Amino acid sequence: MFAQLMKKQAIPLAVLSWSTYYYFAVSSLPYNDKAMINIVYYIMLPLFLANLYLDFTNMKDSVAQDSVAQESDGKKGLSEKTKMVFTLFGVTIVYLFSLNFLGFVLPTMLFLAACLYVFGVRNGVFALGYSVFLSAGLYLIFAKLFMIPLPRGIIGL
Repeated sequence: MFAQLMKKQAIPLAVLSWSTYYYFAVSSLPYNDKAMINIVYYIMLPLFLANLYLDFTNMKDSVAQDSVAQESDGKKGLSEKTKMVFTLFGVTIVYLFSLNFLGFVLPTMLFLAACLYVFGVRNGVFALGYSVFLSAGLYLIFAKLFMIPLPRGIIGL
């Protein structure tokens, strides 16, 4: 049971470990330079603990459901969840490699639409609207409001 919990928590634990390292690495900076880092870290820590608690409390139910589903399928091979994880991993890799070539906006729209499709959203109008709205919103927030340079790509967006 502990091993399964650690499997579910591997990525959040890695992110929290990296964040903790970074938090202590910048601790010697003046307060104004690390103000945002403090806020983000102090938000991440309780969210990680809440995620850990929820995963722990829901583990017994998911283990029972997975074992029943595998017995009823009678199939060998990858489960649907595993296929979904590999698909999302592949889509994410393609997205990351396309950012420098195509810029931020277009790959982000395609990535969001692909993620929605993988998660079962089959309404094309909703997926397109959501992808366009969220990509444009993220671009405006980070590039225009916070003035954080985003990849421009060959298109120059």
